[in-house]
Amino acid sequence: MQSTGLKKHLFMSLGWLFAGLGFVGIFLPLLPTTVFWIVAVDMFVRSDPSRAEVLLRHPRFGPGLRAWFERGAIGRAAKIAATLGITVSYSFMLWGFWGKTSMLALIALVLALVLTFIWTRPER
Repeated sequence: MQSTGLKKHLFMSLGWLFAGLGFVGIFLPLLPTTVFWIVAVDMFVRSDPSRAEVLLRHPRFGPGLRAWFERGAIGRAAKIAATLGITVSYSFMLWGFWGKTSMLALIALVLALVLTFIWTRPER
């Protein structure tokens, strides 16, 4: 679904923004890589599909990206990594929001919903 004119330039700019954030995420462990590249691929498909192909053919991240776009699949290792990351993050939140029970409960609910989504996706 390619766009024309202003939308095409907007999608291209967003694609580069998210691709850049994904690249930075390779080096910063708290910044996700694949999630940003999923959005980047989607933006590039709408503006310049050849750029999307570059990410989809990447030797390290391409298989996971293709699995997501073809089947909505998330690999087991990625599910485990996401679960560990969310668990560690929530542990820090317990310390930071100590005594704020309603805030911690809301955060726990949102994170539980995220983990439910992740674990109900098919695996590669």
